Amino acid sequence: MSTSQTLLRFHLPLFAVVILLVVLLMTASSTLGNVRTMGGADRPNDFRDQKDIARIETCVGSCLSRYSGPKEFISKNSMKMAGLQVLFIGEYPKLYIYGGDQETKQEIDIREKSAEEIEKILLSAGCQYRQ
Repeated sequence: MSTSQTLLRFHLPLFAVVILLVVLLMTASSTLGNVRTMGGADRPNDFRDQKDIARIETCVGSCLSRYSGPKEFISKNSMKMAGLQVLFIGEYPKLYIYGGDQETKQEIDIREKSAEEIEKILLSAGCQYRQ
């Protein structure tokens, strides 16, 4: 076997595997890059579902523990209320009320609100307790 035949025999399959790996990595990186922004979650109202009336954005853990009213409301009532979405993505507890045009109608700082005050705001906005 000549040197050129040996190179082709052993290096051609290796070269093909390298090309295939490069293509796979390029495809995977572009797919993973799209996951981060899938659904347009980088825009505030894109977390919103059509049936959502309000959304609470809040921090978690020791941060949320500093705000007794929001913590109490979220832990006791948030899962029982239809039309409310709770996202643990904020720096402090905020309440967003949506308008009919699907845009945020009102943003309310609820750090100092009691659980009862938060409940009244949500009920007056149209949220209801599930039956």
